[in-house]
Amino acid sequence: MKLTKKILAAIRPLKPREVARLGTLLYECTDGQGMEMEELDGFLSGLVAGPEVILPTEFYPRVFGGEMTEVVSFENKEQADELLGLMMRHFNSITTELSQNELHMPILALDQGGQIGGNEWARGFVKATQMRYDSWSEFVHNREHGPSMHPIFILYWEHGPMPNLRPCVPIGEEEREELVIGMATAALVAHKFFRGQRTAHAMMHRADYCRNPSQRAERGKTLVN
Repeated sequence: MKLTKKILAAIRPLKPREVARLGTLLYECTDGQGMEMEELDGFLSGLVAGPEVILPTEFYPRVFGGEMTEVVSFENKEQADELLGLMMRHFNSITTELSQNELHMPILALDQGGQIGGNEWARGFVKATQMRYDSWSEFVHNREHGPSMHPIFILYWEHGPMPNLRPCVPIGEEEREELVIGMATAALVAHKFFRGQRTAHAMMHRADYCRNPSQRAERGKTLVN
C-alpha cells in the first residue's frame, strides 16, 4: 500500500528538537502537573502495546494530570494543535515501530550527573497497564511472556515506597542499560501477545464508530482554553 505524504508526516518519528519542544509544552500548559517527556514515552508505549485501542479522550487526563478543561491552559489554538499534534505523531511512530517488530528505545532524561534512570519511563508504562488491568494481568502472569515485564517492575519499584519491593543491591550502570533494553523488549513482546485481541477490538470499535456519526464530530474537536 502506498502511503500519502499526509500519512507519512503523521507517523514520522519526532526529531530531538521536537521531543524537547513537546516536553516543554507539556510542562508549560499544565504548570508542571502533567507528565514529563520520559514518563509520557513510557505511557504511550504501554498504550500502543496493550490489548485495546484507547482513545485520546480517555487517556488525555492521565497525561495532563486531570481533565483538560480544568488543568490545561493553552495560549491559543496554534499552541494546542502543536502539542496534540506532536504527541499523536509520537504515538503513531511508536505504533509503526512495534507493528514492524522493531524495538522502540525509551526516551530517557539525564539526571544532574548525566546518568539515565528509566524510573519515570517504567512509571508511565505501568500507568498505561492500569487502564486495562485485567488484560495486562493475564499477560503479566503468563508463564512464557510475563517475565519480560521484570525490567519494568524493577525500575518502577527502585525508588518506590515499599522497601521490600526495591532491588536488594544498587543497580549499576551496565545493568541499568540492560534493564532499559529489557523495557523496550517487554513492550514489543506485549504488542505481539495482544495483537489478536487488539485487532478484534479495533474492528469492533470501527464498526461502532461508523454507526454513530455524532461520536465522530465529538472526538474530532480540539480543545483550546
